[in-house]
Parts: sequence; structure tokens; C-alpha cells
Amino acid sequence: MKITRLTVYVVKLDAWNVGTRYSTTDKLGLSLQSSIVRLETDSELIGWGETLTPPPYYHPTSPESARAAIGLIAPLVLGADPSQNRKILHDIRSMMRGHEPAKSVIDMAICDLAGKVANLPLVDLWGGRVVNDMPVLCLVNFASPEEQLTQISEFRALGYKLFQIKVGDGDPNLDVARIESGMSAMQPGERCWFDANRAWSVDQAMQILNRVKHLAPLIGQRTETYRDCVRVSRRTG
Repeated sequence: MKITRLTVYVVKLDAWNVGTRYSTTDKLGLSLQSSIVRLETDSELIGWGETLTPPPYYHPTSPESARAAIGLIAPLVLGADPSQNRKILHDIRSMMRGHEPAKSVIDMAICDLAGKVANLPLVDLWGGRVVNDMPVLCLVNFASPEEQLTQISEFRALGYKLFQIKVGDGDPNLDVARIESGMSAMQPGERCWFDANRAWSVDQAMQILNRVKHLAPLIGQRTETYRDCVRVSRRTG
């Protein structure tokens, strides 16, 4: 069996209306775009893959760069035997550094073909199911602590038990109140963590963490760089 055709489709996704430190970039009109790859073969089997890159203001990539990289990869894929997926990926890595979204979507489509050749779902092809379900988090948007508690209650009523709470929109005192409020709202079996989207300066992060460390909150992406995160951790315990 040989791969005979590679087609890329673009799907524009609706905005989530979730506030972040990057919300001012909304005026640029940048949309979330999913790139879907269809691999056709000289048999009737077709493999599908999908990649969704973060917006360029968040991560050094874009949907356009992913699709451009897929175009560069295509000559290594067309005419290849999808059962030789390890060799295909080795050749791709040898000719291109980075561009993981493009590599992953090709890998996904080839794995989809492998499952169809074996007439098995990938969970069985890869060794069997370990769990029957997986918890999904919800995003608690920027708001006052009281309004965030309302959001948590609404998500809880829908069955959510994992809450990602947005912080980092400018006021350290407000963020401390959000952290204290969110931690106190958790019920048995629930878990929350706080997403600053790298918005805090080193001084702000140290100020906030020293005030809430008795609560042992989980806080992600505190400062702009990993080095700054290390500095904050060393000074706040």
C-alpha cells in the first residue's frame, strides 16, 4: 500500500471568549484554526489527522506555518508505505527541525491508517485500554472572586471537577483574593489551579506567592521565562 494523495483542510473555530493577558490582541482578528490532513492510499483506506496550533501571540508558531511545513513534508510522505511509519517520521525529522504541529498531524494520519489496516481501534493497536474515561477541565474566566465562584458553581452543576482559574490581569491584591476564594471553594474530589499566562513580573509573583503559600496552590506560567520562574521558586519556597 502506498500513500497517493495528501490534502489539507482548514477549519476556523469559534472564539471561546476566555479572557487572558493577551485579550488586547483580539483587535488583530486572529482566529483559531484547525488544520486537518487527509491521506489517501492506492487502496480504499484513508487516514485522518488534526493539529491546532496556539495563536502566534502565545507561542512562536501559527496555523499558516504549520500548513507550510506540511507542504515541505509532503514529498517524503507521498509514495511512502504507511506501514513504515517509523521510517517516515525518521526521514521527516532528518530534513526538518521543529515544526512539531506539522509532524504530529502526519504521524496521527499514518497511525489512523495503521489502525484501519489492522482493523483495530488505536487503543487496541497500542496495547489496550487502561481507563474508560478522562476528566476534562473547565476555564474560569477573569472576574471578581465572587463572580468566579458563580462560574465554578455553574461548571460544577455540569459535572466538572477540575477548574482552571484565570489570574494575572494587573492587580496582585485581586489575584490573592481569587486564589484564596478558589481554594476555599473546592469540594472533596475537586481540584483547581491558577493560570497567570506568564503575566506576573518577578516582584509580583513573589509578593503573591508569599501571601498564599500557606494554601499550597498550584499556579502555572507565573512569569515570562523559565529562569524567572526558578528565581521566584527559590525565593518563595
